[in-house]
Amino acid sequence: LRQKTFSPELKALGNSDIKTVLVRSQSRYAPFNRALDADLLYEVSTERSSQLQRVFVRVTQGTGNYRYLGDLNNNGLADENEFVLTRYDGDYVAVTVPTDQLVPIIDLKTGLRLRYSPARLFTRPSGGFEKFLSILSGESYLRVDEKSTERDLKQIYLLHLSHFQNDSTTITGDRQFTQDVFFFDGQQAFSTRLRYSQEYGLNNFSGGTERTYTRERSVRLRWQLVPEISNQIDFVNKIDRLASAAASPRARDILSNDVTFDLAYRPRQEVELGFKVEVARGTDRRPLPATNADLNSQSVRFVYAFQGAGQTRVELERDEITMPRAPQTFPFELTGGRVVGKTWVWRAAFDYRITSFLQASMNYDGRVEQGGAPVHTGRAEVRAFF
Repeated sequence: LRQKTFSPELKALGNSDIKTVLVRSQSRYAPFNRALDADLLYEVSTERSSQLQRVFVRVTQGTGNYRYLGDLNNNGLADENEFVLTRYDGDYVAVTVPTDQLVPIIDLKTGLRLRYSPARLFTRPSGGFEKFLSILSGESYLRVDEKSTERDLKQIYLLHLSHFQNDSTTITGDRQFTQDVFFFDGQQAFSTRLRYSQEYGLNNFSGGTERTYTRERSVRLRWQLVPEISNQIDFVNKIDRLASAAASPRARDILSNDVTFDLAYRPRQEVELGFKVEVARGTDRRPLPATNADLNSQSVRFVYAFQGAGQTRVELERDEITMPRAPQTFPFELTGGRVVGKTWVWRAAFDYRITSFLQASMNYDGRVEQGGAPVHTGRAEVRAFF
């Protein structure tokens, strides 16, 4: 508990008394030979904060993830909706900075992780039900973050969720739940992961509020029938929504389905050859009519590891995006920043530790988008540690 009081002379200059409360608790519980492993975090504090605003800062071309479209409304200002995400050659980054006016807030962070492994309950599973439980494991994760100007503080620190993510009081808020179910977890021959994840978010910027919603349902299969060859298949069904009170190029309502097949061949421990195929369809349902985007991607890779010293990696990738009705602009998340048409990308990377205090790295990227001219980017770096 901290309380700061000001003299009448300083109060006349605009200062006011401040009372700060900070509570932090971390707990862990692992009974039944760690068949259940639980971690709980609870942290809450009162402080003074301000409303946030998003500012775009210019950086060296190629190091940013936004680009400026220009003064579209001819008002002489670089407005927020005139910046869009880009996959390559971005020369702006978005930073969130506080405004000048401070207000008292309550900041809550809490999370619960449950990891359960029924196999630890049995020394030697005998019956069919025990054998089934021994191949089953899972993890549940729940997180709640809230930064709010709510005056009735107990509504926040007692987790009355009806007062969370309120347009008039919340500065930032996030609620996430993830459930994973594993079969044969950690076994090389075969393993499966089932995932359900859901997240709600609210950000109250100076330009208006943004609400986000993400839901993922996915299945992952891994198997390794022989020591040299491993396979992985992922199927992901995802919803990605962003609604904004003001007009924003980031507003979206995307439903996507994605299937990825990854084959890896390791004739030796230090050598890997890989082949990856991805097929996906995304639909942006806002605004109507809906916009569909189909993706097919293929890539091959070669990795060679210098044991204990570094590795080199070479990769070639082909992406193709098709749209039956291609709008002039569409959300970055619909295609992951890929342009309509065919894109060829090739990469090479080399990392090597020369000595215990000297490390060198080199990276090269090249691409051709929509049959245009090739673009080459190279970077080399040597780091010394003292």
